[in-house]
Amino acid sequence: MLFRQLLTGRAAIAVSSAWLVLGSQAQALTTSIAQGKTTTSSSISGPAGYTWCASENDSFTLPSTCDVAYGANGSFNYQYGKIGAIKFNNATFGDPLFGTVKAGFYKLSTVINTNLALGKTTTTSSTETAALTSANAVDGSAATRWSSAFSDPQWIAVDLGQTCAINRVVLRWEAAYGKAYQIQVSNDAINWTTIYTTTAGGGGVNDLTGLSGNGRYVRMFGTARTTINGAQYGYSLYEFEVYGATDGNHSPAVSITSPIANAVFTAPATIKIDATAADSDGTIAKVEFYQGSTLLGSATSSPYSFTWNNVADGSYTLTAKATDDKGASTTSAPVTISVGTPVVVKPATSDTPFTIAAIPDSQFMVSSQQGGTPAMFERQIQWVADKVHDPNLNVVFVSQLGDITDNGSLQWQFDNAKNAMFKLDNLVPYAIAPGNHDCMVRGNLDYSLLDQNFLTSKYASQSWFGGTYQANHYENNFELFNVDGMEFVIIHMAYNPSAAVRAWASSVLNQYPNRRGIIATHEYLPVNGGPTAVGTSIWNDVVKSHANVFLVLCGHNHGENTIITKNDAGNTVYQFLTDYQNDNPQTGRLRTYTFKPGQNSIIANTYATETGLSSTNFTVSYQMK
Repeated sequence: MLFRQLLTGRAAIAVSSAWLVLGSQAQALTTSIAQGKTTTSSSISGPAGYTWCASENDSFTLPSTCDVAYGANGSFNYQYGKIGAIKFNNATFGDPLFGTVKAGFYKLSTVINTNLALGKTTTTSSTETAALTSANAVDGSAATRWSSAFSDPQWIAVDLGQTCAINRVVLRWEAAYGKAYQIQVSNDAINWTTIYTTTAGGGGVNDLTGLSGNGRYVRMFGTARTTINGAQYGYSLYEFEVYGATDGNHSPAVSITSPIANAVFTAPATIKIDATAADSDGTIAKVEFYQGSTLLGSATSSPYSFTWNNVADGSYTLTAKATDDKGASTTSAPVTISVGTPVVVKPATSDTPFTIAAIPDSQFMVSSQQGGTPAMFERQIQWVADKVHDPNLNVVFVSQLGDITDNGSLQWQFDNAKNAMFKLDNLVPYAIAPGNHDCMVRGNLDYSLLDQNFLTSKYASQSWFGGTYQANHYENNFELFNVDGMEFVIIHMAYNPSAAVRAWASSVLNQYPNRRGIIATHEYLPVNGGPTAVGTSIWNDVVKSHANVFLVLCGHNHGENTIITKNDAGNTVYQFLTDYQNDNPQTGRLRTYTFKPGQNSIIANTYATETGLSSTNFTVSYQMK
């Protein structure tokens, strides 16, 4: 990395020395071309198409907006889109050729020297860090840059705000540059036309002139990165400049007004899509409505709307594309909606409260660390057992959230765990969502010793035991239990469940769509925000698409956290983290969730079995009657 930093420093110096800003829009670029020859100052041959106008150190008043050049021997410095008087010397242009008599040249401007990308809105395939955003590539500064993820392909695109005739693009690379890339234009940021391709990019300043293409959006699409000292980094640009001429036609404005973002419909759905569209210098020719890249329909007059019929279950992204009378188009911001099948769950037939107990990471009690002892864990579980018939709590299920041991390869720790957990046998349904410490080698997902101690055959005879992902492997399991007319399914997934395990969990929920769903797993939420990467995979693959899931319980990260999110069906999902293993000494804290059907609420309470201290954390609403 030190090598790259040194290269980066040199690249920054090289770029700044070739980048002299003269006025608000002028750019001076050093460009060598194989034309011209030295004679006398007044007869030096200039670049093709340019006319001699001044000897060295002379000034010349330009007749119109012009491109100007200064130099000799085929080496010239250029400025584009200049007007008025200009002096042709080293101070103005830099010295293109040391020790040689030089001259100035001009021609009517064909490359308008307005950087059309400056300060415009950008999008990109990725960013290396939060500080290296795509906006840095259009801020006009040589001190900031955009950098992508370290993979191919990657891209950066700029929205010019209106259709332009593109004739030049300048890429100012950092040391990590694109070796192979394309310049593309588009009117809708969906369909792209390539106007330049290279497989031999050399980094530095790539001044790409003579381009020809029309579009509102311009994109650098990189397909291969350079190698630096044997390593490849991302695509890294100090500046992404675009030059050309506007066609005088401003692009229309368009937005979807209905449905609103995250709206939820019941399948089969009828969805009316409404949009507003306006054109500041013309008229709207049509508005097209899309789901993803699929055209649903169009409207040619206001009010602009389309009715989409018989929409099946799923999540959909809608956009509207407005085209004006001169062919310019704009695509609206996307609106995501979801369509689901209504879930019918049985209501409570009684107002009697009942409780689900969540037992967080118990590893330090089981292993006699941090002031914990196995006897503490036994007292914690005994307290729960005593509340099974307590009318105030009425514990109906116990979920242990993983790391029931500190070292899953040590039998004596499992013996301590069983001495506590087996107090619940034949008293109340319970299950474990094994953690990373419960593996034979921490985090390797080998739960062979756990499987030998918590035998699936032990639970198979219980009416509430639903099954496991794999035969004779307890670590991924599910249970079914009923309370006063309400029916529940709870799935326990081990730490960092694989895609196959997540698919299995989803299939269990598909099997029981009319049971109220609960997910218990070891890692899901961090202490702040969330979910974690593991939790996100569970949310995406298991939770969000199942309308009946309302609760996620987890441990692993030391502390508490609560997030509340809507699933694809628009139903609320409560996600709770509890892990008190950092108590020193251990206090036996656990969490109870007491359901009160008569109040349609769930009360979360924390209780420490070693100190007797209790606190009500919060109450949430949940429809039961």
